[in-house]
Amino acid sequence: GHDVTSNGNHRAASLSPSSHSPASEFSIISNSNSINNHASPKPTNITTTTASSDDSEHSRQNRRVCYIRLAMIATLVAATSVVAAFIGSYVSADERSNFELQYTDSVSKVAEGFQHRIDTKHDVAKTFSAMITSRYGNTVARARDTNEVCTTSSWPNVTMPDFQEMSEGSLHIAEGRALSFNPIITQGVDRDQWEAHAAETAWMMLDSSSSSSNVKRKYKRHKRLVEPDPDSEWPNNRTISFGIYSRDSDGNVIYDPGHATESKFEDVMVPVWQISPLETNEKAIMFNLHSEPNRQRALDDMMEYK
Repeated sequence: GHDVTSNGNHRAASLSPSSHSPASEFSIISNSNSINNHASPKPTNITTTTASSDDSEHSRQNRRVCYIRLAMIATLVAATSVVAAFIGSYVSADERSNFELQYTDSVSKVAEGFQHRIDTKHDVAKTFSAMITSRYGNTVARARDTNEVCTTSSWPNVTMPDFQEMSEGSLHIAEGRALSFNPIITQGVDRDQWEAHAAETAWMMLDSSSSSSNVKRKYKRHKRLVEPDPDSEWPNNRTISFGIYSRDSDGNVIYDPGHATESKFEDVMVPVWQISPLETNEKAIMFNLHSEPNRQRALDDMMEYK
């Protein structure tokens, strides 16, 4: 016969000896977990299959999330690019507008400043000219009305006393480098008389009626305008008595021929007579400005449209 008892997780089976095995008795003790594992395989397979399905679903969800994130990032990048392009275009247009405004304003200021300087120089020259002509207006009017040949006492045979002092303030206001009195002389009409007048009154370049000793010393330095400098050679020892001069094509000093074939006024000469400051411009005295091509046209226009 056999007897089976169960205690906890263990099950014991004992077999009593039968008539066929009188001397044998044995017992078997087994672990219930081992029995269960071998006895029920199907539930284990089901659990494994369910876990695999869950992993696949989880992977698909992860991919969807990644796709959504990528789409959001791409959208944000595109939106940022569009906004940046818009802002860049707006800022560029604004900067260009500001640059054009500043450039226009700067150009306008430069043009106004340039025009102001031209007007100032013109007004100073006009005022200074009026001072000279008003002082000698009677002789000018008489020479024009009677068409007489000028003598040493009529226009343009004029030398202004204290020219340096008179022109100093005007030159400062005009912010110019030089201010000069240049009479208009005509070849064959009044050249000889004017050159004689220049040689006769050249001493006025050397001294001043002013009592200032500094002024007198300054003008005495220009004695070589009247007396040849013994330490110099031609043309540096040239004096005012040489007459109106110009330069040939090689730059050499020559006695001006008195004919400018390229000009509308061929027989006209415009020599520099009195100039301020004298210290840096004494070599220009008696030079015919009308012989210089760069100034000839301006002088022709002045004489034509005066």
